[in-house]
Amino acid sequence: MKNFLVVVALLLLTFSCQQNDQTNSNSESGIEEKINENGTREEVNETEPQFIENSRLAKQWYDELEKISREEERFTVEKEHHENRHVPKRTDTIIRLTKDETRMRIHTTKGLYAVESAEIGNKGFELGDTVKVGMARNQLEQILGRKLESDHIKVGNELQTNVFNFFFDQDIVCKIEFQGYVD
Repeated sequence: MKNFLVVVALLLLTFSCQQNDQTNSNSESGIEEKINENGTREEVNETEPQFIENSRLAKQWYDELEKISREEERFTVEKEHHENRHVPKRTDTIIRLTKDETRMRIHTTKGLYAVESAEIGNKGFELGDTVKVGMARNQLEQILGRKLESDHIKVGNELQTNVFNFFFDQDIVCKIEFQGYVD
């Protein structure tokens, strides 16, 4: 009987050590187990982006981004001309705007001016009155009306053709990226 208890104790000790190893590997990979408001457990992978569908804000921020992009005097400007792939006799212009840690790519053609992509790393570029590099996580949570569970937040329209990516470092927005769709 004594040997049986020793074997059971060793088995329990072995399995509990293996379980601790799994918990450690999960925390190293960015996966945390959280308890929801209703008391159920859920895994949250803080390294994966959290997508928030908000077409109204995505449109509003895009309009602000386009407005900033038209202030070319703030940027170093490079232009490239390409033949339009749909209308061969039409010329498209790709405009690259750069200033310090901020870059934008604009696509223009007859009747079209579109921001294709942007990376904002400077504090001097604001989308609206409050959205900017250097803002606190809780400020963005108030704007979005929800808790942010990741250090990478994606906000965009339903089809994700216009998406703003917010990256946090110690609960402060350190970079904002925009990815749009232009055909």
